[in-house]
Amino acid sequence: MKLFEKMRFMAVALIAVIGLSACSDDDPVELPQLDTPNLVQYVQISDNPITLVYAWQAVANATAYEYKLEALTAEGEVANVVTAGKTTELSVTIVSEGNITLDYGTEYRFTLIAVGDEASVRNSLPVVADFTTHEAPLTLTIENQTYRSASFIVKPSNADMRYQTAMIAYDKYAQYSSDEEFIQEYEFGYYKMLASMPWIPATWDQVLDSYGQNGDYQFNSRSMMPSSKYIFYAYGYELTDDPENPVKIVTPLLKKVFITPAWAATSVTTFSLAISGQEVSEGYANVSVDVTPSDNAEQYLTMFVPADKATDDAALQSYVMTTMQSLEMQASIEDWHQSAAVNAGAKTVTSNSVALVGSQKVSLGQPYVVAVFGVDKNGLITTNIASLRFDAISE
Repeated sequence: MKLFEKMRFMAVALIAVIGLSACSDDDPVELPQLDTPNLVQYVQISDNPITLVYAWQAVANATAYEYKLEALTAEGEVANVVTAGKTTELSVTIVSEGNITLDYGTEYRFTLIAVGDEASVRNSLPVVADFTTHEAPLTLTIENQTYRSASFIVKPSNADMRYQTAMIAYDKYAQYSSDEEFIQEYEFGYYKMLASMPWIPATWDQVLDSYGQNGDYQFNSRSMMPSSKYIFYAYGYELTDDPENPVKIVTPLLKKVFITPAWAATSVTTFSLAISGQEVSEGYANVSVDVTPSDNAEQYLTMFVPADKATDDAALQSYVMTTMQSLEMQASIEDWHQSAAVNAGAKTVTSNSVALVGSQKVSLGQPYVVAVFGVDKNGLITTNIASLRFDAISE
């Protein structure tokens, strides 16, 4: 065989081999894909607790279905995955309980795919459904918040619904294992305690209802402390004819957990203090202190604090803030600038003149700290606290 013919024969043989290789049984063949599921239901079936149901038609050759529920932001972006799973059923029920949290008035995205035998079929394309939960039966809003005060507003979706609302330290709420236990033990327990008082001629459910609300409602509180955690809550209820269970809860416990801001001075006014005299008066020490503010327009309060309550600046501030809350209740103070205990300009202030209640008088022979600080009409401390330690006069 000539060389040229031999080379041509080899080239033809090589092409044949390549052709056979291209048609080999080992070549990958694209598998068929399952049909995309058809959602036939996505609905909220309960508000208490929030319960969502999703249902779909069976997909031929599917062995299971994988699903995922995501919460969306107001802009339609995914905020977080609420739950995900796999089922052989044709529906799934998602309940706001345990580790699953569903909120009112929130858009959720449900994604579902059909899953088959990977050796013979590909999973389906996803089907997606967006759904917004019902508006809350009670909408809670906090306004005008300061380190010690705020306005708490409740707006019911049904103006005729009776409801309870309050704000308490979060630690009290956290003692209970569930919202239901909190209502049964803490809330109902409080009204049962009131009803047990001999001077209250009413059953506990009647006492509870006397504190109930309907329609839009706002209450204000000045009982908080700075940098502290609280819970504002409300729940709807109905009175029943069942003597064993006279109060029926008709909504979940709606709640807002919040932390008060840290205290910060809003005025740069400072105070110069000097003890100018003491005398014994009716078994107490009447102490005179000269107060000179750097700004005569600043309204200020002078308080006489037992020395063991003012071991450092933080302890003094905590005592002053707590005492102001107590004085507001005991002396029925709504506007501090109308109180005779508040002064402005350079003054000689006596302990008896600022003792709004008897417990604020200075005991004989005891160490004290006199504290002076700016105060606004709502009882907010506006300046840093100036202080001076002294020993009260003895008999």
